[in-house]
Amino acid sequence: MSIVINGSGTVTGISAGGLPDGSVDADTLAANSVTAAKIVDGTIVDAEVTSLAASKLTGALPAISGAALTGIVNAATVSTTAPSSPAVGDQWFDTTSGIAAMKVWSGSEWNQMSNKFSATGGTESVSGGYKYHTFTSSGTFVSESSGSVDILVVGGGGSASGGSHATGGGGGGAGGYIAQANKAITAQSYTIVIGAGGSGSSPNSGGTQASNGANTTAMGLTAIGGGNGAAHSQAYAGNGGSGGGGGWAPRNVGGTGTSGQGNSGGSRTMDRSGGGGGGAGAAGGDTTSNVTGTGGNGLQWLNGSYYAGGGSGGGSQWTDQSAKTAGAAGLGGGGLGGLGNCAGGECSTAGTAGAPNTGGGAGGSGLNGSVTAEALTPASGGSGIVIVRYAI
Repeated sequence: MSIVINGSGTVTGISAGGLPDGSVDADTLAANSVTAAKIVDGTIVDAEVTSLAASKLTGALPAISGAALTGIVNAATVSTTAPSSPAVGDQWFDTTSGIAAMKVWSGSEWNQMSNKFSATGGTESVSGGYKYHTFTSSGTFVSESSGSVDILVVGGGGSASGGSHATGGGGGGAGGYIAQANKAITAQSYTIVIGAGGSGSSPNSGGTQASNGANTTAMGLTAIGGGNGAAHSQAYAGNGGSGGGGGWAPRNVGGTGTSGQGNSGGSRTMDRSGGGGGGAGAAGGDTTSNVTGTGGNGLQWLNGSYYAGGGSGGGSQWTDQSAKTAGAAGLGGGGLGGLGNCAGGECSTAGTAGAPNTGGGAGGSGLNGSVTAEALTPASGGSGIVIVRYAI
């Protein structure tokens, strides 16, 4: 049997009984609107298909162009600013510098859906949608891809000085404070070095010079260690991230801070009282009346904590002097100045040390008498810290 499709679009050659196997007959073709005019080079065109088994589909299907599609809205907002009044499930591609991430509205906050950036190193923790890497000792930060981070780098705080007379020593200056947001980094290992706090000078009979805090370094940034506080004899106030407080004349002037990292120490303007060490947020206070110099306050970082506060000055009472009161220690780890309040006696007291891993300066010593003063070990500065964080 042969099937003929003639020029008028009529199918012939199909008997009423259809094909020999009975699968197709002329009535079936007509009922399904498939005429010879709708068969072109073996392809059925312009015909309504009401039933098509998956097993009949063979070969590669053609690509679907979206050019003619209608009724489809943009499912995500691409902007540096979050969409206003979002509904649960709304998506936002955040193009803020240093972020470039897809986020979804949970009903209360925008949650980042993915973040290719990851890293290891330090003490790791998660809070408020950020991962934190905290280095309280030297180590390595390993970035597994390029990205951007927020970073805090704080140097070691300055120590207080010893002495050999009835007077108050200056407070130690805070370590330098550096905070950078959206710092670009690449896939590599970064060496982190945490600066130690300056060590209080050993007991002495000549007032040897105390030490500044050590520098902290990370990702090409260097936070300078804080300057030591001055005392009566050989110890001058040190310059540093923040300067140490002044002591007895001619060493009564506070040390200078590093621009962009800290402030100067306060001066001794009243007898037998030390000036306060400088902090990242403010200069150390000068002595006032019988109150020692206050430590300069530090600064609050993105995690809500304060760092790099200066130590307050120490004070001393002698036979012809009034009792002293210690000025406040600087917010952010500064130590409190010691007091030697016992007229004509031996009651020298060291200040408190700067808090560890804050870069806080030490509190100045209160030196009353000579024997006790020569045996006094002054306080040390607080060690530095590095914190790295990024959104997750």
